[in-house]
Amino acid sequence: MVKMYKNKRGWIKIVEVSIVVLLIVSTLLIVLNQRPVNSEEENFQIYLEINFMLKKIQINQTLRKEILEAPSLPIKWDYFDTLYNLGGVKETVIRITPPYLNCKAQLTEVDGEYEPEENLKQDFYVQSIIIAANYEKYSPRKLILSCYKI
Repeated sequence: MVKMYKNKRGWIKIVEVSIVVLLIVSTLLIVLNQRPVNSEEENFQIYLEINFMLKKIQINQTLRKEILEAPSLPIKWDYFDTLYNLGGVKETVIRITPPYLNCKAQLTEVDGEYEPEENLKQDFYVQSIIIAANYEKYSPRKLILSCYKI
């Protein structure tokens, strides 16, 4: 009768290789899940939303009139409805902002620059549109809308 020896070293090698493969796969999965959340498609979608909001304000004659009649520039978001008669613009921005964004506006001269009101440590998206005239008045202004994800 032939005695068969159990090759315990072989089984140990198989278990070792299996554990190494599991470690490598789990490490890859962790690294892939920690990639940046903002993909290009998501950024593009947010910019489309901001442009839609700006166009909606631009084509509304009442809001255009409010913007063109604002006395002094630049105007920060906090003063839209308190010191200046821009309550309609502020209400419209708040009403049409998607629930996943927080948006604020500024009104400046056409060549004015955006001045962030907060020191955000996250990505924020800024778009602007020029509102130059209505039937009664020519007074070019730039409405800047800045948003960040909640």
